[in-house]
Amino acid sequence: MENRESLTDAYEELDPFQQPERQFSFVSIWYRLTAPRDVPSTVSFKQREVVRRGKTASWILLVVIALVLLPLPGAIGNSTVVTTLLVVFAIDLLAMLLNRSGHLVWAGCIAILTIEAGLLGTMLTSPGGFGPSNLPLLDLMAQAEIVAVAMLAPGWVFAIMGLNIGIVWFVLHSPKLSPELAHLMLVNGNPILIQAIEIQIIIAIFAFILVRSADLAILHLDRAEEIASLERKEIERQQQEIELKNQLDQGIQQILQALQTFSNGNVDVQVPISQDNVLFRVAHSLNTLFARMRSLRRIETDLQQMKQLQQEVYNLRLALQQSNRMKEQTERAALYLAENLRQGKLPRSSEKSGTPVDLVVDSLRTSTKPTSQSDNHS
Repeated sequence: MENRESLTDAYEELDPFQQPERQFSFVSIWYRLTAPRDVPSTVSFKQREVVRRGKTASWILLVVIALVLLPLPGAIGNSTVVTTLLVVFAIDLLAMLLNRSGHLVWAGCIAILTIEAGLLGTMLTSPGGFGPSNLPLLDLMAQAEIVAVAMLAPGWVFAIMGLNIGIVWFVLHSPKLSPELAHLMLVNGNPILIQAIEIQIIIAIFAFILVRSADLAILHLDRAEEIASLERKEIERQQQEIELKNQLDQGIQQILQALQTFSNGNVDVQVPISQDNVLFRVAHSLNTLFARMRSLRRIETDLQQMKQLQQEVYNLRLALQQSNRMKEQTERAALYLAENLRQGKLPRSSEKSGTPVDLVVDSLRTSTKPTSQSDNHS
């Protein structure tokens, strides 16, 4: 038995836009009004079996309702019969609604109850008693067996068969028999009873065999579909594993090439791995590392340039200081030379200033020596 919650979950998984387009025929409209809604093929066999049995039950209930309404025109004058038929009709409608909502077992039980109660009431309320002309009503009780095997589990047909046999025995031994049938039962009652019981047994056995065989065939087919589905999933899984392995191989190769290029001193390198690759996060981390190393390399280059500039500035400052000292020494030496020249003499040779003024003094001393010598000769 399949509960309502399982069918509801299956309905929620069914995408209405993926359902095949339904034709507006009597069959499709009837299924839409009286049978459980279709479920996707991915649900369990039991859920699909509920839908299948529900569709079969909708036709059975249609026949049951037709059999209930069929004697209604002839019973218009009998208010009791009309009321009984209308009550049975309402109960069958309730069973149809239960079948629509997925409560197949309850719908089947109600249908069986109406069949059994309706036939039993007809047999016990026949005018003049239950006579030979009413014997076919005993055979019509096999309807309940057909309903049981179709709407309930197949094994329930034997329980209904036993109930029908009990009803047959009760009716044929009840005081409601007509005088003719009561006489026949006294004279030749066993064949009548045995024939009615045989019909119930034969119909129950054949119905069980047919439905059970159909269920087994459907179950085997469902298992074959499950095996095929598992095989397809396994193939897809293997393909995904192959694709993943190829991604890993390619990604690892690209990462190794990038690391080798980086180790050779080329920091302008990238790992070209897309986002759909499983190694994208590793590649992204490496690319971030490479970018930081490039930034660090640029910073080191800038630092070296700054150090060179600092050294050049220091050298210029040192040269400027030396130039200033030389200028001061030259100025002092020039002042000293000027003072000596006013006094008519030159600085002594031991008084070297270490400036260009020494060259001037040496030049003056050289130019004044011949003059001094010529004055001595004269």
